[in-house]
Amino acid sequence: MEGVTDAERPVSMRIGRVAAELKMRRRRLDVYQRTPDWPGKEPAWRSERLRYDQLLLLAASMLDVDVPEQDGVVLAPELRALTEDRLSQAGLDVWAPRVIREGGCY
Repeated sequence: MEGVTDAERPVSMRIGRVAAELKMRRRRLDVYQRTPDWPGKEPAWRSERLRYDQLLLLAASMLDVDVPEQDGVVLAPELRALTEDRLSQAGLDVWAPRVIREGGCY
């Protein structure tokens, strides 16, 4: 659909792209969580979480899914999990096997 603006694209195509990126970034977050520390890991992980949260909020908006109130774009782990669950109920399953470790889920 070359030369077509996002506003002219079918919503299903746009949400499909958002869903694909969410799933990829969810897998990346799981990898960051499981791997040992390395130089630069924390800033890279933080950046990945920020982008993931932005995409979660975008998908929720596109699908008219209620999102709990939060300060800023970065979601607390509990709000992130709740938003993932609500998106799943709306038909967008971004959930990868969630790893729970001391201090919460990520």
